[in-house]
Amino acid sequence: MAAMAGILNATPAFSQQKVPLSWSENSLNWKDFRHTGNTAGYQKAFSSVSISYSAEMKNDRADVQFSPHFIQEDSWVLAEDTSSLLLIHEQRLFDLVELYARKMRERVDQYFHENNGKASITETMEEVRATYREMTNEMLTRIQLYNSETNYGKNLAMQWKWNRKIDLELAQLSSFTAEK
Repeated sequence: MAAMAGILNATPAFSQQKVPLSWSENSLNWKDFRHTGNTAGYQKAFSSVSISYSAEMKNDRADVQFSPHFIQEDSWVLAEDTSSLLLIHEQRLFDLVELYARKMRERVDQYFHENNGKASITETMEEVRATYREMTNEMLTRIQLYNSETNYGKNLAMQWKWNRKIDLELAQLSSFTAEK
């Protein structure tokens, strides 16, 4: 039995001692932003997000999981800026992470179908790693675009445009939500 795991963290130093909040359709709230250290900078809030993956061969079939996370202990908000609009911006960023986890699941599912489930363990693991690297790079680029175009949630017209776009893309990939 072979297994592998990895983590992409959009912030440095993901600690195994921190218990991340998994994505769900329930919204974030300001109590989820627990970091109290240095929050100096131009942002009013910061969401520490990651995607982890695991892959294991079971009965000659790959079981691959991609899991989006919100790291509460590394996420922060300035106390005077806890507006509902800013919280929506941060939630939608986390929703983008879920969107890319779904894209990863879709890509690996397509790979399995193309190979009729007959790929070797080595080939499967290489495909999972390649998918993970490619999709996380795409996700990080998209998060930068999201923050830039919405001006971190300050440009309301662009924020609402992004909200609709994210909702549409999540709905299109609804069949690739994580198994509970």
